[in-house]
Amino acid sequence: HKEHETAIDLYNLVVQMVPTYASAYYNLGGSHYMLGNLEGAMTNFQHATILAPDYMFAHANLGAVMVQQGHLESAKVHHLQAVRIDPLFVDGWISLGNALHLLGQGAEAVSSFSTAVQLSPGNANAYYALGVTSRDLGRYEEAVAAFTTALELAPSLGNSYLSLGICYQQMGESLGHKEASEAALQSLGAATIQSPLHVASYNTLGTHLLE
Repeated sequence: HKEHETAIDLYNLVVQMVPTYASAYYNLGGSHYMLGNLEGAMTNFQHATILAPDYMFAHANLGAVMVQQGHLESAKVHHLQAVRIDPLFVDGWISLGNALHLLGQGAEAVSSFSTAVQLSPGNANAYYALGVTSRDLGRYEEAVAAFTTALELAPSLGNSYLSLGICYQQMGESLGHKEASEAALQSLGAATIQSPLHVASYNTLGTHLLE
């Protein structure tokens, strides 16, 4: 913490000397964030975007802090700006998708995550996020495909096995009850191995066994 406090003093000195120095405000935002001061981070990232409207990382970080602060519509604006500045910014598309998902704009979120996986086919986080949103939209087959790819790329990622098992549970009629049940059981069992302390995995597995 001491290093970030010292850095803030230095960055403040810079902006006093050169008030239009966008990078110094960006760095101030980063140091405030590391100290847990989200308001300070947001203020400084925002100032950086005002001074340098095409500062992609400033928009991206401002959007990320705004999501944490619950300013979802504003976060969406800045994440959109980040990917407009650099359409190849994979993390930007994922962050935009997360903001859209939280706003309840699932179809738009799927589109954003799909862009991310097209740009970076080896990005497990993008497939996992795509799976979560597809599952929440009731698009279980698409969700299964996304979670399966995420697990192939990163076997220990998040709650992929649990999410996959839940999808199989919901696919009983379309997949065939027995096949869906067996697939769900396998995935939920793997979830307890993947995260032995994750209570929801055991709870979901127990409920499935009683069905």
